[in-house]
Amino acid sequence: MKLTYTLAAVLAGFASAQVYSGPLYVYGSTTTPEVNNLQVFSNGENIYLGDYKALNDPEYAPVTSRIYLNPNTTGLSQKPTWSNRILAEPNYTGASGLKVVALDPNAGNLADYRTKWIAYGTAIFAAADSGDASYSGREYAEKSTIAGVWDVYAYWIGSADNHWFNFRTKQIA
Repeated sequence: MKLTYTLAAVLAGFASAQVYSGPLYVYGSTTTPEVNNLQVFSNGENIYLGDYKALNDPEYAPVTSRIYLNPNTTGLSQKPTWSNRILAEPNYTGASGLKVVALDPNAGNLADYRTKWIAYGTAIFAAADSGDASYSGREYAEKSTIAGVWDVYAYWIGSADNHWFNFRTKQIA
């Protein structure tokens, strides 16, 4: 009996050690330094980078991740009404301009999205839903019409107007 409880405690420790809980950031390359270390934020529907305060709307907040995306409400006078979203990107169709989104896992069909992610060190990559080890790693950001805010898209197309990056679980010095 004691062995069972000990083994269960050890397994629980392993399981909890592998689940990240904290803010999400992005990191580009030396050719895309404008997006390095920007924090990820959301309105519960779309994913953005940069300064959520520039939008002056209580639905926008930095996200934290522990399997689901949740707003980080620390220091916010008004709390967003959304929670427990899944970070998702549309399945690749050959098209560009497909936004990375935050989906409600209980609302509708998720078949058109990649919702599985692979962690490698501090980087997070969208995984193929077939369960194999392939990943996209081609997210990119474009400046929005609001200063300090970037729109986030899947499937980098290599344009000079956009900046590719990877999601990260911590800032890079």
